Amino acid sequence: MIVGWKLKGNKKKLEKEPIKHMLELYVLGNDEEYDEEAREWFKKLESHDKEAISLWKMFKSLSIKEFDKIYSLLNIKFDVISGESFYNNKMDRAIEELEDKNLLVPSEGADIVNLDNYNLGRCLIRKSDGATLYATRDLTAAIDRYEQYKFYKMIYEVGQEQKLHFNQVFKILELLGYPWAKDCIHVYHGLYLGKDGKKFATRQGKTVFMNEILDETISLAKKEIQKREKVSAAELNKRAKAIALAAIFYGDLKNYRVNDMVFDIKKFISFEGDTGPYLLYSYARARSILRKANYEQKRLKIREIEENEKQLIGELARFSEVIKNARDNLSPNVIANYAYHLSQKFNEFYHTNKVIGTSEEQFRLSLVDAFSIVLKDALSLLGISAIEKM
Repeated sequence: MIVGWKLKGNKKKLEKEPIKHMLELYVLGNDEEYDEEAREWFKKLESHDKEAISLWKMFKSLSIKEFDKIYSLLNIKFDVISGESFYNNKMDRAIEELEDKNLLVPSEGADIVNLDNYNLGRCLIRKSDGATLYATRDLTAAIDRYEQYKFYKMIYEVGQEQKLHFNQVFKILELLGYPWAKDCIHVYHGLYLGKDGKKFATRQGKTVFMNEILDETISLAKKEIQKREKVSAAELNKRAKAIALAAIFYGDLKNYRVNDMVFDIKKFISFEGDTGPYLLYSYARARSILRKANYEQKRLKIREIEENEKQLIGELARFSEVIKNARDNLSPNVIANYAYHLSQKFNEFYHTNKVIGTSEEQFRLSLVDAFSIVLKDALSLLGISAIEKM
């Protein structure tokens, strides 16, 4: 990015659209023609060159400011943000530990850890020009984080193309004698693909911007709401944002994380089928029934349970087992898929069994209430806020 800035940096563009301009610079600087120059700037950064550090700080602060806007819209908060640069002055310790254990060996002018005996190839620790790599920083960070947090598990949520890298890092931590190395886990995921079935590639400028996705999704949600009902502008904005976030979160989390997926926002926003808006609609329908009946919890006698009621009760009873499964396998899609199947069971029950004005009204209302509670909890675990009206 620094190379790109030196070639075509524009302060006005950077102030107006920082992320887009930085992406342009990143793509420009990634040309093979500038590889050597980029390596020199990287070395300058590690050597605390004043100009390199100043430019890095500018890019970093602008990036974080823009990221925070998106995180705020997504209702996401972080307890701690610790950038990779935090470890720039701490890597000597990891390198010294590798040397003490005779794990660091020279190779073609660079320093590596040979993991051939474990079928993990060779892990580059320090380049021939003295610059460090991701592995050096990840080793340093892991040691520091254990000392700071004494973690039970440390989960790395990174794409599956980094599988070898993390296997190497975890193996080196084990060889260094850290028993907690076994508690480091790489939760890898597949790629988002464009409609052409090809992956987004930042270095080629082929990517999508989260703020544009949010704007488009909110706009589509507004159109869907307006087809069904007239509401005030404030209510329209509130509902549209909730529906848009449900569409994006659920559209992502319903997929098993290892699989690639085609990014299609119009499918995400549909009010029918396996989508976030469908789940919100099912919840809103249940709450509407309870409001209409002025429902209050009461003791009740159950005479007979029909098949659809039995199936809904069975599905509700599985919730704690589903949560445990999702946790044990680090797979949020288990909860997402459950929420969809639960909503299907509820809608089948509702279409088949009249609720209000029957001799079984109180029992059936209690089922509707139980469904709304469980679905709301399932959605909340996916970061989705349920809404009372669609």
